[in-house]
Amino acid sequence: MNKIVFITNAMLIGGAEKVIATLSNYFVNKGVEVSIITIMNTECQFNLNEQVKCYSIYEKEGKPRRKEYAHYYNKLKEEVRKENPDIVVIMPEEISVKAIPFLIDLKIPIVVSERNNPWVMPKNKLNRILRKINYKKVDGIVFQTETAKSYFSKEIQEKGSVIPNPIDYSRLPKEYDGPRKKNIVSMGRLVEQKNHKLLLNAFSIIVKEHSEYKLLIYGDGELREELEVLARNTLPSDSYEIKPATNEVLNYINDASIFVLSSNYEGLPNALIEAMALGLPVISTDCQSGGPRSLIQNYKNGILVEPKNAEDMALAINELINNKKLADKLGRNAKKIRYLLEEGKIMAKWESFFNKVIDNYKGKSK
Repeated sequence: MNKIVFITNAMLIGGAEKVIATLSNYFVNKGVEVSIITIMNTECQFNLNEQVKCYSIYEKEGKPRRKEYAHYYNKLKEEVRKENPDIVVIMPEEISVKAIPFLIDLKIPIVVSERNNPWVMPKNKLNRILRKINYKKVDGIVFQTETAKSYFSKEIQEKGSVIPNPIDYSRLPKEYDGPRKKNIVSMGRLVEQKNHKLLLNAFSIIVKEHSEYKLLIYGDGELREELEVLARNTLPSDSYEIKPATNEVLNYINDASIFVLSSNYEGLPNALIEAMALGLPVISTDCQSGGPRSLIQNYKNGILVEPKNAEDMALAINELINNKKLADKLGRNAKKIRYLLEEGKIMAKWESFFNKVIDNYKGKSK
């Protein structure tokens, strides 16, 4: 394999984009030529090796309007043709379903990757229909969990491989072993999926008994104002902060007492992986796609709670506040995820799968 092209919406902070950045740096360091083509024209928010070529097909700022899609996806096709890679990798699913029909006749193997809960995403009904049709045309599919893989037909499953997200050690601060601040923390986009309302409602129960604790939520998104209003109406003003997203977030939460993921649905959440890698006691909703459940063994390295149930979440938080021995045990065990999801191991799985897809494609072409 000499050259890879990755296609995505934009290289903004997000799970799929983070995986693309990590893969790009890994393959460039192995002497593979790498290009990232984005649909939106935005600045890359990841530290890419200077040898990675990253550019947009859209000349204006932002993203193409719907009526411009055909023009720009045809332009995407021409760019991929000029790049002439050994393999094309597209993620997340909302981009895959649109790009596949334009790229399929280039005679280049295509891999897509599901990065969220397939029962929920993509939300657009037409895109879900397109996924069902177009995934049959690609050469390989990467799933994050066995549960997510099980959603698809046998025909699609047979093209797939389950590869979890790697831990980016460069993002992890020095291990913290001092006394923990009485902070309960969360990080993630301020959108419906992440359900920070649930966390705020759970904390409104906790703060009545444990006024010494503070809730810190790090993230940006469309629901910021709504969440601020809810917090002002339900919590003491000095008991919470909703902070902007930052690349330094792991440094800021490293000494916290508890990390909570309150999502309605997830793929394999990087936020949870990174919190566990820090050695934080973690609590997560038991999302449908099986992402948190594939990471957490209940009461061994974290606690799973019922989605959309503030009382259940508050009980778990209260248990960790009152039982320091349990919290310490969960944190110690959570940190072992560093070895299970070590970047080199996970990148080697991607590389092996890409090579398998390329070899199979060549075999069919003979």
